[in-house]
Amino acid sequence: MKTILISVSMFLTILIIAVAYQFHLTGIATDFNNYTEKIEQQIKNQEFDTAEEALNNLEKLWNKNSALLMMFHDHSLINNASVNINLAVNSFREKHYNETVSYLIYFIATIDELTAENRPTFENIL
Repeated sequence: MKTILISVSMFLTILIIAVAYQFHLTGIATDFNNYTEKIEQQIKNQEFDTAEEALNNLEKLWNKNSALLMMFHDHSLINNASVNINLAVNSFREKHYNETVSYLIYFIATIDELTAENRPTFENIL
């Protein structure tokens, strides 16, 4: 009986952690999407000062969350996202705004791939 109780409690703990992580991942992916859409719109409207501030906030959010993502995901995806954020920041500083938007699109595509990789589907479970 004791073994069954321990097994069930371990299973429930793992399940709770997985669900909590999925909610966290979905939340930060939404934040990344919101920031990139905001930056794209600000660049389109030539509001470069506010776009720079939003881009810096996006970079800070990425730096804050990338270590956690690195623990659970393929490192090549995380590295691709990091490279695209860095390229977006550098191209923005060089006033290559169209390139900035392109790198942000690649960044979001990588984030979407990360979230798809972690969704609880039959394909991902098996």
